[in-house]
Amino acid sequence: MCQTTKKLFFIGCFTLWSVYSWGQNEIHFESISTCAVLEASSSIEATRKKAIQALKVKALQDAGVAELITSNQYLEVNNNEVSNTDKYYESTFSDLRGEVSAFSLLKFTQSIGEGGEILICAHANVSVIKYDELEREGPKVQVLGIQNRYQSSDLLSFNLSVNQDGYFWVFLIDDQENYSLLYPTNQNQDNFILKDNNKFLPGSSVYWQLNTNGKAEEKNALLVVGHHENIPINAEAISDFNDWAKWYKELDYIKKSKQIFNFIIYRP
Repeated sequence: MCQTTKKLFFIGCFTLWSVYSWGQNEIHFESISTCAVLEASSSIEATRKKAIQALKVKALQDAGVAELITSNQYLEVNNNEVSNTDKYYESTFSDLRGEVSAFSLLKFTQSIGEGGEILICAHANVSVIKYDELEREGPKVQVLGIQNRYQSSDLLSFNLSVNQDGYFWVFLIDDQENYSLLYPTNQNQDNFILKDNNKFLPGSSVYWQLNTNGKAEEKNALLVVGHHENIPINAEAISDFNDWAKWYKELDYIKKSKQIFNFIIYRP
């Protein structure tokens, strides 16, 4: 903080309703569930995260969004038989025909599958925005200078490079899915960036120190949002995905874009 699944079982979804506004249709699933297998080499916490990720993909599919989302998945590559592993996270784009717009976890349950395997199931209330087939024109961004891994107490800094003029916001997402607005801040309110001009963050008057919550390593991510207009945002009102999504839905979806850059914070 700044502070794949091998096997999935889809249980099904229940009551849903939808609301349509120009260019987008928001579909609400009152209850939807998926399960993931608890592997011998995995923990209950990790399996719960797999079930939640599968649940979000299922909600997208059930809402009619054909594309599978490439989310903040944890990737581990075995380099040799001695189990020398390279752990990293992939950067992701979100130019899909739809996005999860609200997510409220209801509960976890546990059961035994037909083959005797242990299933960890996630149940949630989920909303999905399905976009019409309209061309997206939102600005794209590159984050220059960000690393894949940081040691706890390291300082975070990078440059933003954009393909068109626009307004940009940078959020930190920690491993507990807490959202924090890093930029703009009270010290640096000018979030307009010109094309072909790098913006160095956090600037000279502030610094961002990275720390773990006592874990050996944890996943964090930078979420960068771009838009052609400067939409007001209350940093103190944003602490989780649903808070962030309420603000994000106010942006014109044709003119907005978002990209996620993942990294690990570790303790030596």
